[in-house]
Amino acid sequence: MFFENYEPKGTVLDLGCGQGRDSIALAKLGYQVIGVDVSKVGVSQMLAISDREGLEIHGIVGDMYEYSIGDEVDIVLLDSMFHFYKRDKDKETTFLFRVMDELRFGGLLGIVVSKSKRIDKILSGVFNKSGFNWVSLFDEYIDYPDKLIKMRMIVSRKAIESTNSTNE
Repeated sequence: MFFENYEPKGTVLDLGCGQGRDSIALAKLGYQVIGVDVSKVGVSQMLAISDREGLEIHGIVGDMYEYSIGDEVDIVLLDSMFHFYKRDKDKETTFLFRVMDELRFGGLLGIVVSKSKRIDKILSGVFNKSGFNWVSLFDEYIDYPDKLIKMRMIVSRKAIESTNSTNE
């Protein structure tokens, strides 16, 4: 997986972390992790494992749709957070645009979604309309833990120059 070999390790914001499957795995790889989820039970389970294993995870019970991304965040991870069903598409795309906007230049955005031409088309449109240049570092279908399906994992770096800027 991409994160095993990526350097430098830094601070990952795992939005929608649930019980911490990704947060725990990333902390074991040497990342500092902030896990945010609306589930108090999920966050407490993640923190119990973190404490027991001596991992560096900060858990926050909160709504990922309202959580602000600070400059200390190097990587934002959104694993299985987007389905873009008709009733959720506007909310999810608005949220993704906000994450893209708040992520610092040079920061990474990691997205894991179900294998779907419909989702691929929507994501492509969001990246193209974001107003920023994105450099693809990883874009592959991966075997997803505990599931028999392939998932698409995208990791992109927010480039220094905005696509809306003019060079004078």
